[in-house]
Amino acid sequence: MKIRITKASDSTYWYADKIGEEFTVIPNFNSPKSYTVNRNEGCGSGGVLVGDCEIVNEEDGGMKTVKRKANVGERILITDKMKGETRYENGAKGDVTKSNSAGIFADINSNTCGIFHEEYEVIIEEADGMGVVEKMQAEINELKSKVAALEGAKVSGKLVPMHKGEIVLSRKDYGKYIRKSPQQIRDEIVAKAKADVADLLKGYYAEFIVNKEKRTIVALHRYPTGPKAIEGRGIAKADPSDCFNVHLGKAIALRRALGLEVPAEYYNAPAPTEVRVGDVIELLTGDVRTISHIDRSHMRYTTGKCNSLDLVTDGRAKIIDDSRE
Repeated sequence: MKIRITKASDSTYWYADKIGEEFTVIPNFNSPKSYTVNRNEGCGSGGVLVGDCEIVNEEDGGMKTVKRKANVGERILITDKMKGETRYENGAKGDVTKSNSAGIFADINSNTCGIFHEEYEVIIEEADGMGVVEKMQAEINELKSKVAALEGAKVSGKLVPMHKGEIVLSRKDYGKYIRKSPQQIRDEIVAKAKADVADLLKGYYAEFIVNKEKRTIVALHRYPTGPKAIEGRGIAKADPSDCFNVHLGKAIALRRALGLEVPAEYYNAPAPTEVRVGDVIELLTGDVRTISHIDRSHMRYTTGKCNSLDLVTDGRAKIIDDSRE
């Protein structure tokens, strides 16, 4: 996928003098707020704010898209998938089967997926002449090839060894190179943020104002003795498409109040993919529920009602707050 620079929100950004230029997006290193691209100058990669660019669809045979809610029967292009989503990637296409106020259901890669309106654009013209069935089959075949090449295959119930460069890994070493899941990465980052705040509060005095409704956290740095004038103020606000987490927000706000650098991982933590007790989820209908109990296949809400865990794994609901406080 490519993007075209349309503006620079700040004159100090590296792309401020590159308005109109196009850059290739690097997969798997993006967030709802920004794309990571190759800079075309032998200077490595760089980030571009989503609001400072537009998607170029030249890779899709002159396809034209429009940003609006899709109707049943229309074809959509995934352009801004949720963090942690594994059923499809940006660039995937599908046919809409259902639509409501919060999102749609579409057939992508032979699966029916629940998709929020923020994740896609509607395809209004495809100029390569290939039919819908042929396109879907081509995408399926490509995905099968990637899975076979990157993850290995099972032959007679035994795992074929992976390759790392020119080295064939033994079964014993295979486990060392299994990637952590998005949920494992998020858990580690949240744990680091908690420890970070606890460590900073050993040397500084601060107060926190948490507003979950507005998804904001304010940190006020004061001296513990004498007049308690505010010495520093830091604010953290969760993006509407992000999952709110009070521990990440406190770490960001406190570091800003103290004038300290904020680690990039606090901003770019993957979205949660596993439901836990205390999580708050939003259904495609727009209803919000808090989880009070989880068993092997179902989750119960504080309202007393329950639903299948597949509601989240299938994309029919998303976790919007995993603070668990």
